[in-house]
Amino acid sequence: MHFAAHPFLEIDFPPIEGKRSGEAILIRTGRVDPWGKVLDPKVWLIDGGFTSTAEYILEFMKKYYGSTRIDYIIATHPDEDHIGGLIYLIDHADVRNLYIHKPSAYIGELYIHIPLTYEREGHIRSLTASLTKAANLIDRAEGKSIPVHEPFSYTYLAKKIETEDRFLRVYLLGPDEAYYNELLKEFRDYEKYVKEVRAFSERSPSLLEDPPPDATTPENNSSVILLFDFEGDYFLFTGDAGVPALEKALNRFPGGYDKARQVLLFKVPHHGSKNNLGPSLLNKAFGSLGMGKKCAIILAATQDEDHPDEAVVSALRKRGFEVHANKDLNGKNYNQGWHLWFKSQYAPSRDSESWKELSSYKTSRYTLFRRHSPLS
Repeated sequence: MHFAAHPFLEIDFPPIEGKRSGEAILIRTGRVDPWGKVLDPKVWLIDGGFTSTAEYILEFMKKYYGSTRIDYIIATHPDEDHIGGLIYLIDHADVRNLYIHKPSAYIGELYIHIPLTYEREGHIRSLTASLTKAANLIDRAEGKSIPVHEPFSYTYLAKKIETEDRFLRVYLLGPDEAYYNELLKEFRDYEKYVKEVRAFSERSPSLLEDPPPDATTPENNSSVILLFDFEGDYFLFTGDAGVPALEKALNRFPGGYDKARQVLLFKVPHHGSKNNLGPSLLNKAFGSLGMGKKCAIILAATQDEDHPDEAVVSALRKRGFEVHANKDLNGKNYNQGWHLWFKSQYAPSRDSESWKELSSYKTSRYTLFRRHSPLS
């Protein structure tokens, strides 16, 4: 007698707590047999948060996944709040693949003769520290014989990451290599965007406005943009990408903008900053009026008073998204952020009373839960 096993997908958004926001996203896929046994699980980690939060990720995996195997790590870009914890995880987890860009091989030669202002010098120190951490991460992975891949899309098409799952397709939507190299040349050109960004950031309109062209730094625009297609349902992960990078990526969306408007879950870029999204992009990508049940996830720390921007939350809600975050969006203060768990119909259950089902977001196929950390 043959018993069918059902595919599942679950996405965990752990709280990356600090004085500023960070990001780490765990995705597990596989199949479940009629007795609840998980078959052929695969784990993806998109970014790794801070060094101080890496142990939480590892302990969470042990408790709820029963393993520390990570089949794919995707480092979207080298900011500390995204890759700070990855060296710890490379050292303590069973990592099978690392996807990361390699800017440090040639960025040291770029703009080396530009006179340094005080602000630019501070920016370059921070940039150098980030690139050094990325280079160390690559060295650590290669020292452990972990395959390292550069996550570029094709120039005009998405590039598929080959997986063994028939029910899952994963696409690199951006950046392509040519655009990435253009951005590299501006990594040190700090003053090009800082005045424009500050002027825009100091504005506090109630409605979201299109940000100026240089509102997002080149480093953030270099973020890897990923699309997960789970049995025809779309999940979009954006790192800290801004409007220019997102527009290029959405032009590569398999099936075009009509399919992009069917995105079920949208990880909002850069903790919900108004510098990264505008109404023109949102209308083009998702339509001016939302259709269907869609979920927007914002990763923002409880102590981060600058994120998310209320105008971003409002604009997403107007386009039919239910908006959820690690912090409470109604202004309530908590000592710990929410851990969000988005699961498909057949994902394994978690026998804990602390996981609260959010009835506001529930469909016939997907459910969203949350709980406060730490683990219990």
